[in-house]
Amino acid sequence: MFSTKLSTVKWYKEKYMTDVSLGDIFILVAIKVMHFNMAHTKDKYLHTNCLAMLANMSSKFINLNPYACQKLFSFYTTLVKRHTKTVEKIQLTSLKQDGDSEGSQALISQLTVDLHEIQEMLRMVFEVINSCITHTVHLNVHLVHVMLCHREELEKFRDLEQFKHILQNIHMLLEQFHIKLEKEFGEQPRSVAQVLEVIEQGLKTFRKSTFLKFPDLKFKYVEETDSSRFFVPYVWQIVCQKSNLHFRQSKFNL
Repeated sequence: MFSTKLSTVKWYKEKYMTDVSLGDIFILVAIKVMHFNMAHTKDKYLHTNCLAMLANMSSKFINLNPYACQKLFSFYTTLVKRHTKTVEKIQLTSLKQDGDSEGSQALISQLTVDLHEIQEMLRMVFEVINSCITHTVHLNVHLVHVMLCHREELEKFRDLEQFKHILQNIHMLLEQFHIKLEKEFGEQPRSVAQVLEVIEQGLKTFRKSTFLKFPDLKFKYVEETDSSRFFVPYVWQIVCQKSNLHFRQSKFNL
């Protein structure tokens, strides 16, 4: 997917792109779906499936397009903001009612569930990034650049116990290249081209052997035993709503 290049993608309206791979397009579409799902449908299983597909591909990420990298971290930034807001809501609710009222307890319980779901999505994003850098970091200059731009946001979860292990390689990489850039430029202003040049040269001598080893990510879709009980009515519902064909609704039991 990442070796097949497209000169343009006319149907993608958010940004005009050239020299983009099929893999980049898949990443962009998956992230678009997750953004929409987070804002509207709020189906946690859709997030899980999209992130699982990205995770399965992550060890093969090669020469990621800058825009695909930016969108990946745009989704990460959205998760960070939601995590922060949810933690604040839990703390505020606990302080307001001292956690005694039944309504407060129910709200805290729901917010705690939401927090766990956000943390699970964050963990999967970290796994995707970790898998990519441990396998193909030397072929992903733009990803390293975008990671450095979001260094402070990646540092926020460094001390959370559930993320410590998965973040070690990410922080090791960021620390090394942050030091390289400081040595090269100091406090002087730098252009994107100059930063990319330093990263590209640094990746040529970077030793992936210093990374902690993790098992390859391999998520499998497990189909429900009676999946047709959901999918058949769902497909017919879509047909009735979107096909512009007339069906007598009284004859359907969806």
